[in-house]
Amino acid sequence: MRQTAVVDDIDVVVAGAGPAGSEFAFRMATLGYRVMVLERDALDREKPCGGGIQAQEILEFGPLPDSVVERRIETARIVAPDGGMLEVPRYLPDCGVTVKRSVYDRWLSRRAEAAGATFVPHAKVIGAEQSAGGVTLHAQTPRGPLSVHGRLCAIASGGTARDLMESLGLGFFKAGAYGVTVQYWLELGRDVIDERIGDTIEIYNGSSVVPRGYAWIFPKRDVVTVGFGCDVAALDAEPVKLRARLDRFVAEHPIAARKLAGGRVVRVDGGPIPFFVVPRLTAPSTLLLGDAGGFGSAIHGGGIYQARKSAALAAPHAHAFLERGSPASLTAYATEVRAHFRDYEGRWDVKMRPFFWEDDLVNATIRRGRGGDRAIVDAMAIIINSDRSHEAAYALLEPRALDLIHDCLRARTRRHRKMVEAALAGSFQGDAVLDRAVRHVLFADGKRVRASLTLLATEAAGGQPETALPAAVAFELLHTASLVHDDIMDDATVRRGRRCVHRLFGIGVAITAGDALIFEAYRHLRALPPSVLQIFSACALETCHGQVDDLTFPADSAEVGRYLRMIRRKTGSMIEAPLEAGALLGGGDATLQRRFRLFGRMLGIAFQLVDDAIDYLGSEDEALKTLGADLRRRSGSAMLTYCRARCSPAERAVMERALIRFGRTGDPESLTTILALLRQHDAIGFSQHLCGRYVGRARRLIAGIGVEPARTDLDVLARMVGYWGLLGARLPDDDVAAAS
Repeated sequence: MRQTAVVDDIDVVVAGAGPAGSEFAFRMATLGYRVMVLERDALDREKPCGGGIQAQEILEFGPLPDSVVERRIETARIVAPDGGMLEVPRYLPDCGVTVKRSVYDRWLSRRAEAAGATFVPHAKVIGAEQSAGGVTLHAQTPRGPLSVHGRLCAIASGGTARDLMESLGLGFFKAGAYGVTVQYWLELGRDVIDERIGDTIEIYNGSSVVPRGYAWIFPKRDVVTVGFGCDVAALDAEPVKLRARLDRFVAEHPIAARKLAGGRVVRVDGGPIPFFVVPRLTAPSTLLLGDAGGFGSAIHGGGIYQARKSAALAAPHAHAFLERGSPASLTAYATEVRAHFRDYEGRWDVKMRPFFWEDDLVNATIRRGRGGDRAIVDAMAIIINSDRSHEAAYALLEPRALDLIHDCLRARTRRHRKMVEAALAGSFQGDAVLDRAVRHVLFADGKRVRASLTLLATEAAGGQPETALPAAVAFELLHTASLVHDDIMDDATVRRGRRCVHRLFGIGVAITAGDALIFEAYRHLRALPPSVLQIFSACALETCHGQVDDLTFPADSAEVGRYLRMIRRKTGSMIEAPLEAGALLGGGDATLQRRFRLFGRMLGIAFQLVDDAIDYLGSEDEALKTLGADLRRRSGSAMLTYCRARCSPAERAVMERALIRFGRTGDPESLTTILALLRQHDAIGFSQHLCGRYVGRARRLIAGIGVEPARTDLDVLARMVGYWGLLGARLPDDDVAAAS
């Protein structure tokens, strides 16, 4: 039996010679400490990684030598599931690069060696012991057992560190806190890569590519790395075989397959990648770095910059610990590094995942970006390759999400909307003032959501949509009438992209036009079963009650429950009734009708929460209606009501003054004050969570019932409304804090 070699005069012992371990070793050796790094493999081993280096890393840590750089990346290309492509230009003066990890990591370790650190390759750490004087790591090496005692231990061995972390009292990643990857190296040759891909990284987004993740193509000199990465939770939710999916992607994807044709697989790798910081980052005389600490992007899984940054943040605190021996220094490191990655990336990235994961939302986002929406292009550039906090990207995308939800709804309801508009085409075609007033609003740019829901419910119940077309038209006419009357009460100026009827024709004509729309709705119902008429009439009456509840809602209310009851009547009724009527006309039994009605109720509440957010955060050009009207008359909303309940008396007074000023003048500074208080008390996040909760209830109500594909179409529409709820996602430790 070989005798154990013992090294006990080390200040810092590091497990792992990746970017985090080597950067930390370099910094601590530069400070004059004796540093030893134990690496389980060769120092120039190739690692499972796409090898993308952000420009921010180069700006912060200095340029890489030419011998390390495989290719200098000028742009990024995001590919949507429908094939739309958005070119994201270089955001910073310096461009990013791609590297081979074997070369890059060895350059970092040589740099640390030059500063005085010692590296021991092929040293597999198999255990650890804590003592008053530090930590001893036990490793197996080709020369026999090795024990290294250091006053400070840094664990930087990433996904292979579970046993070591747990032996020192540190937990490992929880399910949902990390992802998994599989990657091919395809040899194509430099000329082919230059022609087909160039100096661009390509990112393929959407669940149809891979659920809760994305695919990538990173060009190097003469090979490309092409891989899949996804949240490990996706593997639990459905039997996703990443390797098989990657094979299909390389061979069959309509865009990627052409670029990768003829490539020869020369390497296959993959492994776990962290998304979120682990709950505990330190133990006595121990700290976590890089992947071991969970420092990775929650959107794209990148972690090289994050690894080096965690080491840079750790070094001053490690120095203080070695000088003073105080555990407070390590606690200070944990506090600083957690706050940095939370505020810089994490808390924002987890909210923006839907823009990369949800097919319809990805398609709509890329379509708008290609159409010249600079905010979307800038947001993507910030996320992919910038030195700005991702809060800036979220601030750009949050209001766009509201517009994109409407884009998605329009796209999904196109077939049924055409049916409804064809049925409406013969209405109010005279030259009388009343006819012109009605046509002005009825044939403007409406989404026809309620009418489409009627037809979808009929199909999902097993019937033909044509049988429900009169009911669909009736609900569209009723909804349009309510808009005309609402606009009068709100003194709005724009509806469906046009001047409001009362602004163009006068209040009297507008009231009469709304009445005429209601009477015309009843005419369309005359040949339908009496039960449909009963549903319709009950809906109209309930909507009126809801409108009065809205008009009399206390301006200073802090009761969220009261607000939700009000919008259940005002908005929910106008969603639940079309679904119930459609289910009835499609031949659905009483159970299915009830489930569809309740589905509509939950969806209607969620829909109103989105509409409230549009009134506060949207743009009139996109919403095609006057915004801020509810705020001007101090009408209730979940956000405002929730915020009032949490404001101090002084803050509440500030808010009320701002609301009064905004109501009188539309003063933008007053709106800024209101929004600042809403954000301070996370009222927007509350609205998002509430929306997600009601959408979740809605989707559960129709799970497993109804005829396909219409049932799935209803589910998809609900999920689209729920995109607003997805933006309220929190980091795992935020959820713990909220629960406590």
